[in-house]
Amino acid sequence: MTLENMAALKAATTSTTEIATIKGYHTAGDGGGGDFYWDSSATEADNQGTIIESTTTGTGRWKRIYPEGSINVKWFGAQTGTLTDQSAAFNKAIQALSASGGELFIPAGAYELYGGITLVSNLTINGPGAILKGNMAGIDVHHVVIRPGLTMQQNNGSHVIFFNGAQTSSIRISGINIEGKLNTGFSSDGILFYQCGKEFWVEDCRISGINRIGITVDTCAGEAYIQNNNVSTCRNGIHIEGSSDVICSGNILDDCGNSSYGSAVHPYFSPIVFSHANNLRFTANTFRNNTRTIDIQICPCDNVTFSDNIGLPSVVTHSIGSSIYVSNMTFRNNTGGGLIPDQDGIDFRGRFIFENNSQFGGINISGFQHVLVKNNTNTTAPFDIRALSTLANSYLEVTGNVHTCQYYGVLQSDIVLFCNNSFSASYHSGYPGYVGYRFYGPGKVVARDNRSSGITGYHFWFDDPNADITVDNNTLLGITVMNTGNPAYPATADLHIKQKPDIYQMSAAPTSGTFKRDDIVFNTAPSAGSPSGWVCTAAGTPGTWSALSTL
Repeated sequence: MTLENMAALKAATTSTTEIATIKGYHTAGDGGGGDFYWDSSATEADNQGTIIESTTTGTGRWKRIYPEGSINVKWFGAQTGTLTDQSAAFNKAIQALSASGGELFIPAGAYELYGGITLVSNLTINGPGAILKGNMAGIDVHHVVIRPGLTMQQNNGSHVIFFNGAQTSSIRISGINIEGKLNTGFSSDGILFYQCGKEFWVEDCRISGINRIGITVDTCAGEAYIQNNNVSTCRNGIHIEGSSDVICSGNILDDCGNSSYGSAVHPYFSPIVFSHANNLRFTANTFRNNTRTIDIQICPCDNVTFSDNIGLPSVVTHSIGSSIYVSNMTFRNNTGGGLIPDQDGIDFRGRFIFENNSQFGGINISGFQHVLVKNNTNTTAPFDIRALSTLANSYLEVTGNVHTCQYYGVLQSDIVLFCNNSFSASYHSGYPGYVGYRFYGPGKVVARDNRSSGITGYHFWFDDPNADITVDNNTLLGITVMNTGNPAYPATADLHIKQKPDIYQMSAAPTSGTFKRDDIVFNTAPSAGSPSGWVCTAAGTPGTWSALSTL
């Protein structure tokens, strides 16, 4: 027999031999129709979708005929194109899946979900072309998959997708869109894993307009993979807190953290924030239209790597919490980057590597055991190196960098190797006498094969009389060297200092006064057969002078 809708099925005369076909759940063609058979001995509860109780008899149930393992939300009355809440129909469909789980199929169209969806374990959500205007949450669930093609639109203050509970694990969210509502009072995340277990994947998703954080991994056991997502116009792009073993790779973070984006108050305004976390890798991400730094909000943090990122902002550490240190960080092959504290008092423990970065923002660290600053460049913006450690057996190597100094570099370690660097000045009025590098401490210092240009003030300043200093084959233009340290400091000839020549006007070569090599005097009384001027070929008082061209 053929019936119009679910209400007609409930009131139909039962038959053990005849299949009942309904044209729709509410109305014909609404997607909720299907075939049913009558099980005369069944007593299960009516779930309003696949098991239907008859109003004509107490025993027996109409049972939907369908392949096991997949449930359609429209079978439970879910409707598109209406402003009424469809959450109940979605949740009934999810509960109708067997204990072993299965697929929740959501046909294309827009669904209002003011009450939200409650997820269960072993669930796959498949909604190509579907738009869910609401949120979903799973507590202590495992093996949940959200497949590509679904769009989630924020319509209340809840996190759009939320997982919680220590038993929560093995969650994969792929290829979906999440659209937030900027300039509202919502203070919620796009995707949030909070106090969960491990094994989470968020990949190939587009997340935009979130007033709080695009993707958060907070207080989780670890093994999270945030890959190839596009996160844009969010107050904070990605936030990792109290978690370990997180990989963020191939993501685009566009216009994240640049403004408050609404009235909700939250401290995170950054493309990336991480706090007391360890074993983090940020690889091959692209940062666009971001004016804020990457923030380490709460220490300690350990074993963090930034590699092959484009437009990487500088990383700023903040002195929040009792254990104020970060340790073992690597910056390699990035465009951009740098590591600085927001104030003094933060220790940088262990090993730090800064290598092959371009447009590099420099470093300001203390307390380390080993630092390598190698082959970094930035000739268009300030790039300072400030690294100080009083630890025994600490080692600082600064080699092959090409950069400018905005203020001055400060270096201290048990061993300092400063070689093959090329740098020039980018003046700051507050530090006119300290453009260059100042070496502190009694350790061993080797400054060799460095080059400079365009600098006034001190180039090398050795500050400790007990230091073991080796200076060799540096080419320093227009620079003076201050030695308040080791009295065995080498002769200035070993520095290859090149002074800029001074130019004078006189009627004859000088016979008094002190001049340096390459100084020039132009003849103020020229005549035929007389020289056009004189050049100092040997410094002295008055020095040795040779005539220039004859008029």
